Amino acid sequence: MLSVVRDVIGKTEEPAPSATEPAEETVAAGDAEPEPKETDDTNYSDVPFNKHPRFQQLLRQKKEFEADAQQHRIVQDFMKQNDLDPEEAADGLQIMALMKKDPTKALEALKPHIQRLLEATGETLPQDLRAKVQAGELPLDAAKEVSRARATLQHQQETQRQAEQRRQEDERVQQGRALRDTAISWANDRNTRDPAFQSKEPLMRREIAFLQREEGIPNTPEGVRDQLNRAYASVNQQARVVAPAAAPRPAVRPVTGGTAPGTPAAEPASMLDAIKMGLRK
Repeated sequence: MLSVVRDVIGKTEEPAPSATEPAEETVAAGDAEPEPKETDDTNYSDVPFNKHPRFQQLLRQKKEFEADAQQHRIVQDFMKQNDLDPEEAADGLQIMALMKKDPTKALEALKPHIQRLLEATGETLPQDLRAKVQAGELPLDAAKEVSRARATLQHQQETQRQAEQRRQEDERVQQGRALRDTAISWANDRNTRDPAFQSKEPLMRREIAFLQREEGIPNTPEGVRDQLNRAYASVNQQARVVAPAAAPRPAVRPVTGGTAPGTPAAEPASMLDAIKMGLRK
């Protein structure tokens, strides 16, 4: 952990070049290399894609981001394991910086922490023991022994409390992850089996909200699946009730002769056609 903190706050500047370094030799005009081809950052047509300078730059940036993220996770884990909040971590770093730059201010900043340490270790007598020592009822050495024993017991109890709190928090996170994974798995399975599932999602959300208002949010994977199944069944039932029954279609009577009703008559091409059309009427 300390190595990660050192890496995070370590020096990032590159050392300046020495003034005694020899200057680069000037390349003769006849031996100069041809100017490199202009890079194509749009179509990547100048070189293979995986060899393109822009692509290589993105890979380097990705590795740098991954390293930074890993260090950040390590710092966060350290703070969680030691029950440190961001303000306490920043305060500690600030004090260490003052010790390097201004020891006087560092001592002033450390005094409240030193006082709390004396009380936490029992080196500073609590009020009741101090009163007994002043009244001559208890020797100073005996009072300090009692004070240290109390401090040790309180420290053990606080350590157990913090451990129990972390355990409960871990269980809560794991339980939430299990419930979420169960819901996602159920939805993926239903989406595969029901082509119309996506169109039912708004109704599903409404049904689930109703069930959770009536019954509460389930806290087990089995409860999540049961609530989802009942909401899905209710949505399907509503879809069957809302969908109107198909009206019977009238039978189509075949055309036995002449033209179908409503068909405009064609213009006669000759006198004979006109006579035939008149006879049909």
